[in-house]
Amino acid sequence: MISEMPEYTRHNFDEDMSLLTLQSIVAGDSWTIEGLKKRFLQTHVAQASTGIEGRLEIRELFPHEFLRVENEVWSHYHDQKAHPGSDRIFGALIGGYLVGAARCSKHPDGYDVDGVFVLSEYRGRGIARKLMDLLIRECGEQETLYMHSRTELIDFYASFGFCLISERELPKTIRDRFIFHSGELETLEVTPMKREPGRARV
Repeated sequence: MISEMPEYTRHNFDEDMSLLTLQSIVAGDSWTIEGLKKRFLQTHVAQASTGIEGRLEIRELFPHEFLRVENEVWSHYHDQKAHPGSDRIFGALIGGYLVGAARCSKHPDGYDVDGVFVLSEYRGRGIARKLMDLLIRECGEQETLYMHSRTELIDFYASFGFCLISERELPKTIRDRFIFHSGELETLEVTPMKREPGRARV
């Protein structure tokens, strides 16, 4: 993506660039924020329709790549937004295309695992497991991790050392944020889970 930009923008592009900075330095319709979003979406449509294959790469994404996650992955999930100040996002790329992501968000009273999602056409390849492996290595070795698991995925997350907890055991900011964005737990078929540092994976 960066190599396609005009020379004068490439020199100023780094991993901490905000969308406002990007918008202020680019010129022409194709390089506006809306233009970039369209390009990302078009890239994903082309990827899905051509069945592009390649080497699977699992890595942490840079903040300047967060817009890709929103448009190429989360637009198929919950239309979530990334927050560079508090989020660490891990991506799965095939042939350079983003096909899945997992997020760990830091809150004032805990760490929340959220947004573990793989595009439907790339499921069944163990990509979600590889994303979770990396997330736990990077975020869960020293910190307790919390999450809201869909009921059918409890066993999957339990294999990484997560255990079931009651809603009242969730840190307040994580519980309140989930209710604000999603609704009450009992109506959504989700269950709170927690993973302590050092918990063995199955």
